Amino acid sequence: MVVSGLTIRRPTDKDLCFLTRCNNSEAKWVGVEEPSFFKQYMDLPDFNIADIDGDSAGFLMAMGPKVDYDSKNFLWFKERIPNFIYIDRVIVNGGFRKRGIASALYEDLFYKNSHVPMVCEVAIRPLNADSVPFHEGLGFKSMGNFSANGIKLCTMYYRDP
Repeated sequence: MVVSGLTIRRPTDKDLCFLTRCNNSEAKWVGVEEPSFFKQYMDLPDFNIADIDGDSAGFLMAMGPKVDYDSKNFLWFKERIPNFIYIDRVIVNGGFRKRGIASALYEDLFYKNSHVPMVCEVAIRPLNADSVPFHEGLGFKSMGNFSANGIKLCTMYYRDP
């Protein structure tokens, strides 16, 4: 899908406020973060911002298994798969949703990592209803669920290269 006026670029220190604000607007799915969180991961090769006509519209942060990251979901994949790109978060800013920006960020990631399996999780408690068909439409398949205290929290997804 071609998104008019779209540019995908690397984040800079000037983007820390945008990243934090955008992330925290979706805290129920990804948790609240401080600018320092994004600062420490800005050098990840698969951390990108989508701009539309110069306005920051969204971002995607992904990483390979060698990154020092303590997310329980990331560690779940690391215990099961030797090589992957873990999509930690993709967030599109409110007014830019439903315009193909998340799809463009994913397509860019797939293109740059065409030989590597992709993994991510989608919340099922509470259910992130838009995310399930989005990921399945991109070819992600369920590997099972991540549970805590006997409660299923996320569906863990895998996409072949």
